[in-house]
Amino acid sequence: MRSPRFRFFVAPALVACLLASTGCGSGGDGGDPARQAIDAVVEVTSRQNIIIILLDAAGAKHFSFYGYDRETTPYLSALARESVVFENAYAQASGTMLSVFSYFTSRYPVFGDDVNITRETLLKIPPEMTTMAEVMARRYDHRLGFTCNTWLKSELGHGQGFTEFHHLWDLPTELLLAADERGPADVLMIAHTLEWMKERAQDGFFAYLHFMIPHSPYRPPEPFCSLFTRGPCDKRLGSVDFLNGLQGTRPAPEQAEDIEALYDASLTFIDYALGAMIRKMQAEGVWDDTIFILMSDHGEAFWEHGTHHGHGGIAYEEVVRVPLVVHIPGLPDLAGRRIAQPVELVDLLPTLMELQGIPRDTLQLAGRSLVPLLAGVQSADAGQPPRIFSQTNRRIPPIFAWYEGDLKLLWEEGGEDLELYDLGTDPGERVNLIGTGDHDDVAGRLWAELRSFLAQGGAHGAAAEILPVETLDEASRQRLRSLGYID
Repeated sequence: MRSPRFRFFVAPALVACLLASTGCGSGGDGGDPARQAIDAVVEVTSRQNIIIILLDAAGAKHFSFYGYDRETTPYLSALARESVVFENAYAQASGTMLSVFSYFTSRYPVFGDDVNITRETLLKIPPEMTTMAEVMARRYDHRLGFTCNTWLKSELGHGQGFTEFHHLWDLPTELLLAADERGPADVLMIAHTLEWMKERAQDGFFAYLHFMIPHSPYRPPEPFCSLFTRGPCDKRLGSVDFLNGLQGTRPAPEQAEDIEALYDASLTFIDYALGAMIRKMQAEGVWDDTIFILMSDHGEAFWEHGTHHGHGGIAYEEVVRVPLVVHIPGLPDLAGRRIAQPVELVDLLPTLMELQGIPRDTLQLAGRSLVPLLAGVQSADAGQPPRIFSQTNRRIPPIFAWYEGDLKLLWEEGGEDLELYDLGTDPGERVNLIGTGDHDDVAGRLWAELRSFLAQGGAHGAAAEILPVETLDEASRQRLRSLGYID
């Protein structure tokens, strides 16, 4: 890899190239300004490391820089001001299992009528499918995967392509217990990863860190725990047992507020930890050489729609709209750019490939590269409202979401009842437009599109490998039981 000094030196020249009316050089782009803008970005990014930070169950609406009314993310808000923020990024499912499958492979989680993923089954990434880490192997010799979520396991295919794939629970028990006395042990990943990056910075690296925070149980340490509560912090309200006891009910407004306050405080805690991580990367000279991506696999519901709390069983915005922030050093003109066009997490892998100059070859990828949007040029389909797909996770029958611009259709498979919302005027999905004006015709058209999409396998959907839950070791099954995911 070239040194950070050289990269910082060439970046201003590249930016000036973008702004010059005459373009730069001759090349094979025929003087196309859009192509030149994209190439200038890739010229910088193709020599940089990549680290992806995933916060599990972190809905976009709870981040300060997405307009939340609480100051939950001061450090990440500062990062957002120096980054590209995608304002409408969507997960392909409202739970971890299907969502991770989708962005690890750039395939929609559409498997056919004979595949049911339930509380008794697991989804494995088949060995013949190419994963994100396997693609990154074309560019990076060092590839780290580190997860706190039990759904991500080597035996389920998530370790494919990583040179190192660790689970938090692989760390010594005494280390985990000591960390838990101070707060969620997730932060141990940060110390490990900082050392790992420092040792490999000169060779180049790709890293994926999957934090469990702010997923339940909501148990932020002090002084964070009391940040947003009405009174003293009561962590009992954020325990899995207490939350599971509320399923199918709607708590009193005060209690619901205190539960959400614990979730928000958990987000603030990990915001603080990531702020410290970024400062350490800056101090060690790694930051200026590394693309930093912040995202989530799905969000979290807090009774916005009836008795629904948590995730997985619904496909409303609070559980499928997620943060997506991309920080690229050396391209200051990208800082503060906010992109309103809807995008999907299935777009992540094609984007990483273009940023690194990796050709798509014969890979069947459902997503599209977001590099044109990062570069500030119109995408190829800019004349048409993008179609976005999402669905519930481990729910039978599934609920599907289909987007056309601001319009969002919800349909439970096998039924005929539809929900249609205009997110431009009704972002909270309060007014179902079915039965009003000419909206039934619009809903019928979108429903036909959705069913056609599903019938065709979701445009590069994938064959699933379904395993019984008993495939996992007893310790993993016990952790999933403790979260209420299996019986």
